[in-house]
Amino acid sequence: MRAFIVPDFGADGALGERPIPEPGEGEVRVRVEAAGVNAVDVAVVAGYLKDYIETRLPLVPGLDLAGTIDAIGAGVTDLAVGDDVFGNVTKPYFGDGTFAEYAVSSASTLRQRPANVDAVSAAALPLSGGTALGLVAAAQLEPGQVVLIMGAGGGIGSYAIALAVHAGAHVIAATRGELADQVRALGASEVVDYTLGDVVPALRASHPDGIDAIIDSSSDDATLKRLADALKPGGRLASLSRSLDVEGLAGRGLIGVQASGGVDRIAELADLVAGGLRIPVTTYPLAEAGRALAEQATRQVRGKLVLIVRP
Repeated sequence: MRAFIVPDFGADGALGERPIPEPGEGEVRVRVEAAGVNAVDVAVVAGYLKDYIETRLPLVPGLDLAGTIDAIGAGVTDLAVGDDVFGNVTKPYFGDGTFAEYAVSSASTLRQRPANVDAVSAAALPLSGGTALGLVAAAQLEPGQVVLIMGAGGGIGSYAIALAVHAGAHVIAATRGELADQVRALGASEVVDYTLGDVVPALRASHPDGIDAIIDSSSDDATLKRLADALKPGGRLASLSRSLDVEGLAGRGLIGVQASGGVDRIAELADLVAGGLRIPVTTYPLAEAGRALAEQATRQVRGKLVLIVRP
């Protein structure tokens, strides 16, 4: 099968041939149509995670996929050959990923793709959408509340906007100025250009009594402490940071929540996508996976990047 193969950490990858994998017990093999590109893929290729999770070289990156099941292993009862599915491939190691014509995955991390959702939209969803779902859930938004979403123009941020609007919140999107129209189209009511400086003074000017919540997927601890100044008493800061100073925030009368991804809730995500939830997606052919990874590494992506594995 064709696959995008990276020979060593930090090396340029290229199309090559790999054996077609066989599913084991509880697994299915998917004929991949599209594969999502994520920040974790950049980290795997660079070798940043090799000391934490086994990585098998030469490696094929990729965790998200959409495609059609063409073989099933023993014990799989809820999926069948011919099912169109999407989801996240989880294994105890990296290296046999979804940037390939076939991928093997645990059946438990895949769901049937709604008939009105194309493969590209489905492949864009699992990690970014799941993470956004976890962040929005941690923020516990209520209708009418005001929430700031940092990094709103990327994949996680774009899904977070859509999910927060779905919850009835008033969304302030912090992003680069050139993405203002994009985030407004997703439902943001206000836009703050973080490239012009600290967003906190702008928030204080427009919301002098403070805002209800902040959703952040990538800021460092110093930035998170500064952002918390924009919250009203009892406000919530939902972050992926494992070093979030929850106790320090509590001492300021605020609630800090270390959020986790919601990939285990992809059935819920599927329902939202079937109902029309979409974000901007840029596609690359599988042969240009290296370009897609390079763009992802800039952290300046508009929405989500997806590889077209089978046109």
